[in-house]
Order: sequence, then C-alpha cells, then structure tokens
Amino acid sequence: MKANTEQFATSVGREALIDPLATPAYDAEQGRVRMKVHGRVISLIPMLDLTVTEEAEGPVERFEGAR
Repeated sequence: MKANTEQFATSVGREALIDPLATPAYDAEQGRVRMKVHGRVISLIPMLDLTVTEEAEGPVERFEGAR
C-alpha cells in the first residue's frame, strides 16, 4: 500500500511533487487507517525549500459473506 501511494503521488504530482514519502498507520483498537504523504515541491525562488504534507484517515471497512 505504501509503494502504491507513493507511485500515485508521483503520478498525480508530476514535476510539482518531488520525492513523495508515504507513511501508513493502522489503529486496530479504533478500527481506523491513516495515510500521510510528505514531499518537496518545486520552487521558482532559488534557495527556497518548500514541503507539503497531507493526511487522510477513515474507518476500516470489512466485508463478510453470508453465514
């Protein structure tokens, strides 16, 4: 999942998002999953180092067949 997220961020970010790094987290007790993506962004000003971080979180969905 981490590699797929980083590949997606690279594809969507194109040249604007550099070296995206995904950090997954799973809270079994709360039944929630989280994915944080951090990366550098292009800058038009020399020596200006900009970064961006975004995080998405939601409940874990489980599908079970009829019993």
